[in-house]
Amino acid sequence: MMNLSESISKYSKLKPDHPALIFEELIITYSELDKLIDSVSFLIESDGIKQGDLVAVCLPDSIEHIIAFYGLIRSGAAILPMDIRWSIEERKNILSAFSPKLLLVDDEFNYNLKTNIINESWLKKISSISSGSFAINTTGLSHLVLSLSTGTTGIPNGPMLNHAQMESRFITQKKSLYFSDQDIFLAATPFYFGAGRSFLMGMLHNGCTVVLMKKPYTAQELINYILNFSVNVCLLVPTILRKLLSENDVENKLKNKLRLLLSTGSILHPNERLEIMEKICPNLLNYYGSTEGGGVSVLKWDDPLEKSNSVGKPVYGTTLEIVDDEGSSVKSNNIGKIRYKGPSVAKSFFIDNEKSSSFFNGGWFYPGDLGYFDSDGYLYLSGRSKDVIIRSGINIYPAEIENILISHPLVRDVAVVPWPSRIRGEEIGAFIITSDKSAFNKSDLIQYCSERISKYKIPRDIFLVDEFPKNSVGKILKKELTAKLETIEE
Repeated sequence: MMNLSESISKYSKLKPDHPALIFEELIITYSELDKLIDSVSFLIESDGIKQGDLVAVCLPDSIEHIIAFYGLIRSGAAILPMDIRWSIEERKNILSAFSPKLLLVDDEFNYNLKTNIINESWLKKISSISSGSFAINTTGLSHLVLSLSTGTTGIPNGPMLNHAQMESRFITQKKSLYFSDQDIFLAATPFYFGAGRSFLMGMLHNGCTVVLMKKPYTAQELINYILNFSVNVCLLVPTILRKLLSENDVENKLKNKLRLLLSTGSILHPNERLEIMEKICPNLLNYYGSTEGGGVSVLKWDDPLEKSNSVGKPVYGTTLEIVDDEGSSVKSNNIGKIRYKGPSVAKSFFIDNEKSSSFFNGGWFYPGDLGYFDSDGYLYLSGRSKDVIIRSGINIYPAEIENILISHPLVRDVAVVPWPSRIRGEEIGAFIITSDKSAFNKSDLIQYCSERISKYKIPRDIFLVDEFPKNSVGKILKKELTAKLETIEE
């Protein structure tokens, strides 16, 4: 496929009246969506945007957003997604770093850049345009989306993915995750989040129906969307899944309503996985991936319970290895650097600087994660290479300690971080969220650890918190937790 929007054209002919997008009372069929995409492509072209030009998109999750996104795809533009939750200053920093030719927004703020205002009146405007079919001139190697993966502090960076790499991700999704063109997918994860965008596009690529919802939302609102729109496939991050588990009577409300439930973004702990499968959806898929590589491995609902600490086996089309510092493969059950390659994996960062070679080397992508394969070929994560705690010269992997702590019945969530120490170099600090403050006892939890891990791996102290600092996609900001420990004297 030379252009990812061609899949919309295909389904506009195969099943023109099948719903492509649903938002509350508004339903747009594949036939209608294809025509709207053509109209946007002509509008983009009239703005002077040529194939390969970079266009920034800073829009709330909406039908207008998706139509604008696919109009840019069909026009041949390269897209820079921006998080609607960023401050004006953060947005300006991104625009200054990448200098897009056009910005699509839904506000009137002066960004000192040519802008198009995309809102509900805009959708009515393009609906009245009779444009015909837009001539596609892209190839599979044409730039498609610049997906930022290193946040908004300092110089942002990320891979520029092409049409062929994204289509390969959609093929992997269908082969590894059992999607059907009759599925109804709830887009509950932000479009800016790489997985949220990839799965939404993958569903449309496979002829499914995508239901959109306003964000942010409560757990009850999420349940209502699933029930009211007969949703049978959903992608959620662990933060949202934990909120669902805390919802009263969630088992009676959701059990057997979803055909597939996918979790990605961070690790689900074994007891959480079991509780989700018992109360929300028995067919749970834990998906490990990255912005640069797409899906890497998946733990399926029918994998053995004793593998619940793992992130499963490599997905279709991806070659994954565990290597040492010299790039040589390590034996099973030995921790090393994770690396992978395949048709879905990016080849470089958009801004190719001196740091790029530590991530992209010899055709492989090194995400900075540590892990190991067991003797059955299941992948286990041991943490980030930069997060390894070195206590008195001994490497300690936070994930191992986190898995012990989270197995305690009173621990709802946990983060283990390095604690700077003048004597030992680093100590171990643990932050936890408990499910019952009145019953929680720190000494009991320390004793619980001592019965399960070596003495040198036991946290120096455990801190009870109400919530963790997190980024826009729900990942814990461990640097902020370490910073808190730096103020505590030994």
